[in-house]
Amino acid sequence: MGTHNNGYVADDEDHPSMEEIREQISEQRAKNFFALTEIEWARQDYLRAPAPVFHRYVSAKIDYDGRIVSLIITPQALAGYDCAELSTIITNVLRRSRQHMISALKEPNDALHQTIEGTLGQLTGRPVQSVVGPAFKPYEEVSHDGHLRIVINSAGEPSCCIDSGAVDPENAALLADRIVTLHNAALKRRDLEWRSLIE
Repeated sequence: MGTHNNGYVADDEDHPSMEEIREQISEQRAKNFFALTEIEWARQDYLRAPAPVFHRYVSAKIDYDGRIVSLIITPQALAGYDCAELSTIITNVLRRSRQHMISALKEPNDALHQTIEGTLGQLTGRPVQSVVGPAFKPYEEVSHDGHLRIVINSAGEPSCCIDSGAVDPENAALLADRIVTLHNAALKRRDLEWRSLIE
C-alpha cells in the first residue's frame, strides 16, 4: 500500500517497479541519443553547404551555438563603403546568417526539445514545459585599440561597429578575423555567466 500526496491510499501496483523505471530510462536515453544524432547530422550538412548569400562582398556562416565559423570580407567591401556603411552591412549579414542557421536546423531542434520534454514527462508522470534559460542581456567586446566593437543584444543578435582605425585597406581578412575573435569572446563570456547561474 502507498499513500499519495493528496492523502488517498493506493495499492503498490499503481506505481511502476524499479525494473519498469529502468526500462523507461533506457528507452528514453535511446530516443535522446537518436534526436541528438539527427541534429548533429543536420548541423554538419548545414556547415558543409555554401554560406548563404546576403551580400556580394561579405558572407558568413554561423554554427549551432551561435559562433561565427566563417566570415569573409572582400577587399571590394573595404574599398566601396565607408565605416558606417560597412558596419551596417556586416551586422546585417551576421544577423541574417544567424537566422538562416536557426531556420535550417529548426526541424531537428524542435524534435530534440520534444524528445527531452517527453522523457521528463514520462518519468515524472506529468507534462513538462520547455525550460526557459537565464534572462539575456547585451554582451559587448571592444578591441584593445577601441576601433572595433561587437555587441550581442538581448535577442542574441550581433552588431558590429567599425571606425577607420580598424580598417587596413590592404588586409580585409584581418578585419574579418578581429570581428570573429571579438564575437566569440562575447559569446564565451555569456556562456560562462549562464553556466554560473545554472550551477
